[in-house]
Amino acid sequence: MNQITQLPFVHVPVGSFLVRCVDPAGLPTHDWILVDSGEASQVPRLLKAIDGLLSHEEDRVRYVCLTHGHLDHTAATPAVLERFPGCQVVLHPEEIPFVCEGKPFGSCPGDTWAFKLLKRFSHEATVRVPRERVLPLKDGERWEYEHIIRLVETPGHTPGSASYLHVPSRSLLVGDAVMNIVGPMAKRPGISGPMAMSTCHWGDAMKAITKITQLHEQVDNVFPAHDYSPKGVHISKIQSFHPSAPKSGTS
Repeated sequence: MNQITQLPFVHVPVGSFLVRCVDPAGLPTHDWILVDSGEASQVPRLLKAIDGLLSHEEDRVRYVCLTHGHLDHTAATPAVLERFPGCQVVLHPEEIPFVCEGKPFGSCPGDTWAFKLLKRFSHEATVRVPRERVLPLKDGERWEYEHIIRLVETPGHTPGSASYLHVPSRSLLVGDAVMNIVGPMAKRPGISGPMAMSTCHWGDAMKAITKITQLHEQVDNVFPAHDYSPKGVHISKIQSFHPSAPKSGTS
């Protein structure tokens, strides 16, 4: 009865994932979890896609789990919160100042010239999620649907960047911690780290990729938010990517 569905969008891919919830005994509930809402232009298609999957009148999006605060991942969140009044936003506490309080990511000092020079062009958070609708979650902390979704701390791209492990399918939704897109000098998608110009701390981002590769006993497939493959990437391909200097799509 466990179900995870990547919602289809076009343009530069930004993955939003809808997860059907069951209780610890495996019995179906009416709750669903959305991982990343996407940008504001996606709102009509996002809500239409959600309505097409939530077939029962009591079905609802109970949580929006955000990988990080950049606008291409969060800007549609207010529309989801308005549609589902009982919905809460799950995110790492380090991301709360950016998503709830308007702190700019450009205030991060950075550790690369690319971020320091180009951070003004970064995808700043434009939403202001009410603090009372936020459920802060850290690595290993327990919550209602931990048997379905577990937060994995993967900071670097932003201070509170997180990935979400979908336990039943052994899938890891990594946000921008890893990318699988066509870089400026490439003809086909390839594995890379996040974009350096919008990555607050490149060194931590590389440590996050190392952490992801160490989850092979729990994870089969990795789903980057920016990915041209609807089936994700097998974790062995992430393991073959050896992060050092920024590569295609990161500088």
